[in-house]
Amino acid sequence: GNSRNVTSSGEWGANPPSWKIEFALSSGQTATLNTAFKAGYVTITSGTLDILNNDLRVDVGSAGVGTLTISTGATLRVGSGNVQRTGTSSSTNHFGTLTLDGTLTYTSTSVGAIGAGTISFSGSVEYLAAGNQTLVTKGGNSGGTNASTYTNLKLSGSGTKTLGSNTSVNGTLTLAGTASLSLGSFTLSYGSASTLEYNGSSAQTTTDIEFPSSAGPKNLTISNPLGVSFHNSRTIEGNVKVNDGATINIPASKTLTVQ
Repeated sequence: GNSRNVTSSGEWGANPPSWKIEFALSSGQTATLNTAFKAGYVTITSGTLDILNNDLRVDVGSAGVGTLTISTGATLRVGSGNVQRTGTSSSTNHFGTLTLDGTLTYTSTSVGAIGAGTISFSGSVEYLAAGNQTLVTKGGNSGGTNASTYTNLKLSGSGTKTLGSNTSVNGTLTLAGTASLSLGSFTLSYGSASTLEYNGSSAQTTTDIEFPSSAGPKNLTISNPLGVSFHNSRTIEGNVKVNDGATINIPASKTLTVQ
């Protein structure tokens, strides 16, 4: 149905574990949680679930059990809240499986943890805050596994987006807005069908960080109408696509080789 507050202050603080809940908002509509929320099996079928800065606790009463599913076309929107089993710190503070076929967005410069034993990011994850963000990890006290493999990863808004663990992108890595990428102390790798897309809101220049001289993306897409300039010569083994209205600038001293 339509947008609504699902919880208000003081509600749902001690939900019984193991129960099941489905959020099925109409397309374009949002269900908002104004408190922490606990259930054993959570499915977001359609629309958007916004947990703001609250914890979404997937809890069946023991570690490694329970599921969170975000279906194709649905969105989970997270501020600084954690997605984990309980509200306490513990190395067993993780649920069973997070399956993302839709979209997961992080809106806060403070990114909470995901504590899940298995994480499948088959959909899209976007970090869109106006400021620096560190990509989500299991945190120091969540247990489970790090969210290190993305299908589609979009860095937008502004500021620097820093890897929180060794990260691989098998689909499309998009640099949008004025956001930039930092590896921190970790590595970025690309899958065999990967694409690097530049779609900024101001002119962009490639860097070694997201576009290394070797082991880089398979394909390249330029979507920025304000222009993308090459910082160095590069080789693409797949396809190069320049979308309508976009501009690519290769200085006279540089080359783009497509093979």
